[in-house]
Amino acid sequence: MNNNLFLDLMQNPYKTKKKNIDCNFYIDKLHIELIKKFDGYNIDNNLYKIILKKIEIILTEHIIKKILYNTIEQIENESRDKSTDKSNI
Repeated sequence: MNNNLFLDLMQNPYKTKKKNIDCNFYIDKLHIELIKKFDGYNIDNNLYKIILKKIEIILTEHIIKKILYNTIEQIENESRDKSTDKSNI
């Protein structure tokens, strides 16, 4: 263990060493898997960028829908709770 890191951790035990994860590794791995899965298609870098953009759009839409659904459900639950509280009074 690095002595400087050890001393830093002794001073602040909640400090964690930052890991640098290379995101390009996962993206490249996805590209390779797509080429293997769809070997009949020529998935070059341009097509791969389009695929990534479409995946990003779909995930963004899914996240937005999920947030809206949860917000609406929370509002409905709060309004039901308030109406139940008023009827109990």
